[in-house]
Amino acid sequence: MSPLGIGGISRYPDLVNPIPASLRPRPDRAAVRRFQILAALFLLHAALSIALYLGRAPLVRFDHSLDDALRHLHHPILRKTAFILLQMGSPYVIAGVGFLFGVFLLARRRWAALATWAVALIGCALLDYVLKEHFKRIRPPTLRWMPGWTFPSGHTMAAIVAYGMLAYLTRCRVRGRKKRVAWLAAPAVLAMVTGVALLVPGHHYFTDVVAGYLDGVLWLLMCIAFTPHGR
Repeated sequence: MSPLGIGGISRYPDLVNPIPASLRPRPDRAAVRRFQILAALFLLHAALSIALYLGRAPLVRFDHSLDDALRHLHHPILRKTAFILLQMGSPYVIAGVGFLFGVFLLARRRWAALATWAVALIGCALLDYVLKEHFKRIRPPTLRWMPGWTFPSGHTMAAIVAYGMLAYLTRCRVRGRKKRVAWLAAPAVLAMVTGVALLVPGHHYFTDVVAGYLDGVLWLLMCIAFTPHGR
């Protein structure tokens, strides 16, 4: 045993670690929290993907039951409203938002933010394509005639990434803590509305939308985590 004994070590901690406390590296709690969120989302998506491979999985049966129930809703106003709302995640609207905000960042010479914005949108489109080609899930009966695959939902993924990154890159322009929280929460509301609007007319299955949420949040958090200086 050390001649100082246990009490001596506790009384003179600098003898054990001579580096001053002010110079010791501190754990980055924000980085740890981001890693935990990304890991949790990855595990959730993996579990959902595995469930989709099982033909008799409860989630798959729930998908078809919910789709059948919603397709039997004959409310023209509800369907028209859903069609309008789901356009928030359409490729044309996202491309327009991407171009206009890109021009804004270019005019402001915010090069790092412009690069992040481009990577977020292009990466989202590539991720959607890769996942769809990997799972190759057939579309619901309503859109069975349309080419392409249904899993995950590209509309919900694009809505989360585009509006979420836009809110993050412009958060400094919003004054007040409550207003900033509301500004950052708005993309989640838009994505939720987009997802529900996709379910009502039978454009996607429920698990398509959930997977779109998970993939969108995952990619958004990754882009934010690697944004230079958070700008």
